[in-house]
Amino acid sequence: MKVVISSNNRTTHSHTSKSSAHHHQGISLTTSRKTSYINGDFSTSETTIDSMGGQFCSYANGKVVEISEDGFCPEQTLLNIKWPRTAAGQDAIMPCPSGSNMAFRECNSYPVCWEESHNINNCISRQIRDFLSEATPELSNGTNKDKVVVSKKLADVTSQRKMSVEDYVTASKFFKSFSNSLDFSSKPKKETVDSIVTDVVQIGNNLMSEDQAKAFDNMTKHEVVESASNLMSSVDSATMKLVNAIDEPRLIVKKTKNIEAQLQVLNVDKLEEPEISFQSEGNSFALPSENLRSISKDGLAKVVFVTYNSLPDLMPTIKTGTPDVQKDVKIYSKIISASVANYHGEVLREPVEFSMEHTKPLLTHVKPRCSFWNMTANTRPYWSQRGCKMINSNIYQTKCRCNHLTNFAILMDVEGIEISYTHQNALRIITYVGCSISMIGLFLSWITFNVVTAIRGERNSIHKNFVFCLFVAQLLFMIGVDRTKNKMVCSVFAGLMHYFFLAAFSWMLMEAAKILIMIVQVFKTAKSKMIYYYIFGYGFPTLVVSISAIVNLDGYGTDRHCWLSTENYFVWAFNGPVAFVLLVNAIILTYALITIYQHSGYVIPDDMVGTIGAWVKGALSLEVILGLTWVFGFFYMNEATLVVAYIFTILNSLQGYFIYCFHCLGNKQVWKEYKRFLKVKEKSTSGTSTKTASVTRKPTDAANYEMAAPNHNKQ
Repeated sequence: MKVVISSNNRTTHSHTSKSSAHHHQGISLTTSRKTSYINGDFSTSETTIDSMGGQFCSYANGKVVEISEDGFCPEQTLLNIKWPRTAAGQDAIMPCPSGSNMAFRECNSYPVCWEESHNINNCISRQIRDFLSEATPELSNGTNKDKVVVSKKLADVTSQRKMSVEDYVTASKFFKSFSNSLDFSSKPKKETVDSIVTDVVQIGNNLMSEDQAKAFDNMTKHEVVESASNLMSSVDSATMKLVNAIDEPRLIVKKTKNIEAQLQVLNVDKLEEPEISFQSEGNSFALPSENLRSISKDGLAKVVFVTYNSLPDLMPTIKTGTPDVQKDVKIYSKIISASVANYHGEVLREPVEFSMEHTKPLLTHVKPRCSFWNMTANTRPYWSQRGCKMINSNIYQTKCRCNHLTNFAILMDVEGIEISYTHQNALRIITYVGCSISMIGLFLSWITFNVVTAIRGERNSIHKNFVFCLFVAQLLFMIGVDRTKNKMVCSVFAGLMHYFFLAAFSWMLMEAAKILIMIVQVFKTAKSKMIYYYIFGYGFPTLVVSISAIVNLDGYGTDRHCWLSTENYFVWAFNGPVAFVLLVNAIILTYALITIYQHSGYVIPDDMVGTIGAWVKGALSLEVILGLTWVFGFFYMNEATLVVAYIFTILNSLQGYFIYCFHCLGNKQVWKEYKRFLKVKEKSTSGTSTKTASVTRKPTDAANYEMAAPNHNKQ
């Protein structure tokens, strides 16, 4: 890709105020402000220099970035455009995502940081460009008639085909400008208000539609949240200004697929009910009349309720909390906005109450949080619970009480994920060290199964495939479970781990099947079943993973782990097969133990009872190790407690070590071969000529009993 860095030759009108010095708690802060007007968009950046020499660039939207000290703006991705490292005072010119034209962005000379906005005018479609050329002059005229014309044009252009990310951002910015312009210099007609309300709701509905919102796929999480917040703010602002233009009691209700709006003007002197209510498909909002009386003007209370039906689906998992403790939260309800004219965020005389239906039944490992979208702070918008508390909740809905008005939603805070950086680092160290030990154990087991001839046979081949699959699964887990930054890479790791962990469980079941066959097998010369073991051992996980990927490919990889998502119970694509394998395995091994201790010499020769019994106990130990590990793994991946996180991490890290102990170090035949190998090694180093052929031993009777077929020795 060609990157062009050009001199700053654009026409930029800027104003830099005099620097001002501030003193706060003994720390000197010097601030300067730069305001630029580029392509119809204001961008303000403020430079703060503290007494320690640190410099930060604060943008109007609350974003703060550290100023570069080497005279270059750092590489940055914005709206799917990867801006390269650029020298101060120059423009970076990059191809538009569509590849049709070029976009450019300024690296400021002072302070040395990227301009907040970037010029994507060349990237937008001709349709949007034509709309802007027509609507911008009409909007600047400011007449009520022009506002009606512009709102209809914007509703029409946003209802067209799926827009590119550049078109979407441009249309959203214009919608925000339009909302800000809805201050009527003269009283609008009733028809004018009705028309613009209809268009505003339709514009919001269009921009939140499934087709148009696909533009969010090409944005970063921060850009998605910012776009969704601006969209919500535009609708709230426009509807409030429109209800303010009404000076008589009225009720306007507009419903679309993605937005429902209710604008209401009431005469407070005639309010008889203790509260006014708003109902919207499973959601209800109660606003005490006393609040309206206290903040009404000229005897009229003007109220707006807006329900955003699909907006929560567009906003990703959000991390909240302090820098040391992070929480993952998801929106589990629609978003309801409640606004009253002349209300400025103060604590209400009487708290409001609302009930919100969950978008899906509440699981036991999550708890609801009554939250509001805080857009008033001088920072990026964020979800907060200040002034809100939960009254009651069940699996289907939650009832809340808050002492203020704004945009409300129910967030699901996943229980027990308050893991500090200290614990995160400890768990990471345990994972790396433990998995390394585990993989060493698995590797030694695999070598042993291949080298020691005394234990060769079908069961040995099953063991080799089992440890191979578990080795690969743990390697993938160690290097890939935290690679959540790249969704595609994360999904690949999740899919591969899904396959190899299932394959390991499948081969564990094949060992139980092999033991069962040996117990009920009457004739020792029966044909080999190895081909069937391979079909199930690798075919079963292939079938499960293939169906899972077809049904829900997006379920692979989450914001927290590269594993299966708990959304829509997708994680049961792993939990279900594992539970099935563990159950069948336990039944077979229990039957095997009962049969051995109540054996008949006609079924199992007396000299083989001890050997097969040892195999059954070894298989049971394997069942316990893997089963116990993934019982804790189920709770851990579903956001359980810190204790469970430690238990799962330790058990998962030591599986290979336990397997090596049980199946190799605990095997007398293997020990004999180890000792014989060490003796041969000792004689060889002392100069004694010992033929290595003497190491080779005949398979034992137990191995012969497996079925003396020559291809049993193959993996």
